[in-house]
Amino acid sequence: VVFANLATVDSYELFRVECDGSAPPLRLHAPLSGGRGVNEFAFSADASRVVFSGAVERTVADLYSVPIDGSAAPKRLNASLSAGVEVQDFVVAPESAELVYLVDGGVFFRVPADGSVAAEFLIDLPDSSLRPGFQLSPDGEYAFYRREMLGFDIVEFFALPTSGGAPVKLSGPMVTGGEVTAFARSPDGTR
Repeated sequence: VVFANLATVDSYELFRVECDGSAPPLRLHAPLSGGRGVNEFAFSADASRVVFSGAVERTVADLYSVPIDGSAAPKRLNASLSAGVEVQDFVVAPESAELVYLVDGGVFFRVPADGSVAAEFLIDLPDSSLRPGFQLSPDGEYAFYRREMLGFDIVEFFALPTSGGAPVKLSGPMVTGGEVTAFARSPDGTR
């Protein structure tokens, strides 16, 4: 079991503990303070690692991966980011060793959950406003997201191939003021 705990007045930290309580909680990173902390976390597909975003080394969020057993220090997964730019969101592929993350400004990257190779740039969407809550197909082959095309007053739905290539618009023709408000995929990822 992994949990985030308010360790000090202004810092959430990440711990793991056995389900039966047979051992004390183990912090999965160095102690944090001064407004630094963990924002969100998820297990890798094989549950051997915990991936988390948070202000650990900088005062803005980066993306990290750490072995669930705490046998190694967290490894930063994201590419170097400019001052003030941070990781906004990430999703671990349910059936893959990879994850996709999004940084400020609408830039998507993919990276293995263990950080064995450097993060790979996927696409920069500067002309749009991304809506929260992108998802991945179970195999990690596509990232699904909604975005508003600035100046057009519509919110459309797209699939981005994570192996590279241009996004595919899935929502079809839209009327002015039209909006894809939500989306879901079938459990097997085929629809």
